[in-house]
Amino acid sequence: MTIKSRFLTSYIGGIVIASVTILSILCIVFYVTTGSIPTPKTLYQTFTKQRSLSPDEGLAYVELRNIAKMDPDNLLEQDIQKRLQQIELKSLGVVIRHEKEIVYYSRGLVERSLVVHFPSFDKNNIETKGTIDNAGGLYRYIKYDFFYSDKSKGSVLVLKKENSFLDFLTKWGIIIILFIFLVAITAMLFLNQFLNKTIIKPLENLGRTMSEIREGDLMIEAPALPPKTAKEVHELTSNFESMRLALLDSIQEQRNLEKNRKDLIASISHDLKTPITTIIGYVEGLQEGVAETPEKARKVFEDHPF
Repeated sequence: MTIKSRFLTSYIGGIVIASVTILSILCIVFYVTTGSIPTPKTLYQTFTKQRSLSPDEGLAYVELRNIAKMDPDNLLEQDIQKRLQQIELKSLGVVIRHEKEIVYYSRGLVERSLVVHFPSFDKNNIETKGTIDNAGGLYRYIKYDFFYSDKSKGSVLVLKKENSFLDFLTKWGIIIILFIFLVAITAMLFLNQFLNKTIIKPLENLGRTMSEIREGDLMIEAPALPPKTAKEVHELTSNFESMRLALLDSIQEQRNLEKNRKDLIASISHDLKTPITTIIGYVEGLQEGVAETPEKARKVFEDHPF
């Protein structure tokens, strides 16, 4: 695997490991806290429970709660519907339940879904806030449970439809995912280009220089490094250049030694050539009888002891 591939793999692996770790920790914390597995829906429900009521929600809830306390049977009368319609003009929904029957619900709500998902009766009204699913749409609600005059159970809900997390994901989820994906790809390409410029390319250029030196070209210098090159690459290039100069000096010194050896041999040969030639000349003269008597021959050797 090349250095480039290793960097890319490390980058992707780091993102994946960090994301999985953070997600796992959040899931564990959520499960320990709530006792349920986190999903987009449960996360949204938990979030909405902590949100405060808007002024319109608060006023509508207080008004309907007071009616339920003072005269609960009035909620079953037709006269109350005009007031409920005025509340609905503020983009709120109202639901009134008598035992298991939905006796009133605002326009746009689905009765069958209300029956299925209606929150359980709580006479102490401890859990008054939450989120209810109605035909796939999430509504934030505030609830008040009470008893009618005949001791039958009753409930009143004030609903507020929001741009829920699920609706948001349904409409914009693909675009958001694509946007995040494009941002991640762009960041990866930028990082890859940066690493390629500051690490990979200088190492490739240095490798080509080494190949040329191996072929015998010691005069080629290490390539110039671009700005922001990694410190390790700078050190490697500097050490390589020092090695090249040392090798060049070594070769030059070897050439000088070879030249001196040749000059020494030539000088010795020249110094030996003259006396040898003289000796050969005298020997040849003696062989030809230049010295007529042994005494003359002895005198020649005595005068030239060589």
